Amino acid sequence: DTPSTAESGSEASDAAPPAASAEAVSVSSECVYSLPKRGFAAHNLYDDKYTSNLRVRAGARIAISFAPDLGAAALYLSLSALLCTLIGAAYMLLYPYKSTYISYVNYLLFPWLLHGICLMPLLTKSERWQLSLFYALDFLHALSFLTSNQGGNVFSIALLPACLASIMLSIKYCSSLGRAKAVPVFICTAVSAALLLYVRAGYCFMSPPVSQFDAQCVSGPAAGIRAAEDDAVRCDSVSLSMKSKNFDADGNTLFLATDPLFYLCTDTGLAQYSAWLSFNIDSTPSRLEAYYSLNPDKRPDTIVIEKSILPELESDAAADWAAEHGFCFEEDDMCFFMCRLTD
Repeated sequence: DTPSTAESGSEASDAAPPAASAEAVSVSSECVYSLPKRGFAAHNLYDDKYTSNLRVRAGARIAISFAPDLGAAALYLSLSALLCTLIGAAYMLLYPYKSTYISYVNYLLFPWLLHGICLMPLLTKSERWQLSLFYALDFLHALSFLTSNQGGNVFSIALLPACLASIMLSIKYCSSLGRAKAVPVFICTAVSAALLLYVRAGYCFMSPPVSQFDAQCVSGPAAGIRAAEDDAVRCDSVSLSMKSKNFDADGNTLFLATDPLFYLCTDTGLAQYSAWLSFNIDSTPSRLEAYYSLNPDKRPDTIVIEKSILPELESDAAADWAAEHGFCFEEDDMCFFMCRLTD
């Protein structure tokens, strides 16, 4: 370890000593200490403002502290970066693919957030403030994401800027110790970035992997889009089902379907606040009622429900609800259709 000195009541350099335990001692006569520059700023070895001479008056009390070992600091960051990469890679190997690629993104990004926190003790005061600002703003962003229907799945995605800040400061710190010491962190970052790009290119949200897109939609607004065979057949069938009905072009239609583009099969207005509605959470009906109270002209004249999104909804129950609320009812193999009865 390299000694560094913090002066009290004496002429001293403007360098701040690194955080470390210090022991106060008394000086019996005026003297000059000659110290290597690296003792004052382990994170910035080549800055000329750090003097190597310190004059101390007789009777002054000084504190002798010790800067962190530079090799140990570089090894510490390298091991932390390696752990970040291994966590993401291990998760992808142990859990080949579930329902969404978002969990892969979370496990690739979240360890780098922890890496940034581990980096804090080694940064300058201004760098700590910069990184803390990234974390504070991104956590506020992430909290807003938690209100979505995806919840924690998108938490780490919202924190991507903080991940980038921790990586950049880590590489900067290691480079200040010598470019060779930054290589391990750079390699781990590159591996994580490559895995992230692979996930983004190979997987689609709430769909099978791209490698399984072996069919192409041929009907409706999705014509030409590649998808898994079952999804392509379903999409074509729903499109044809909607096109077979005569919707009032001057009316509004409420669509409850798996894909947000099915409303393009008709010329009617959209009777909802979003082309896609989350049909598996309890707040959707209350949100729709709030929307209609603010926009009474948007109340639906027609309701279309794709059967596959509500498999527990039986025909009799749907017909009873339609009759109770003043709608006529019909169905085919793919959808329920409800049209408002006119006086």
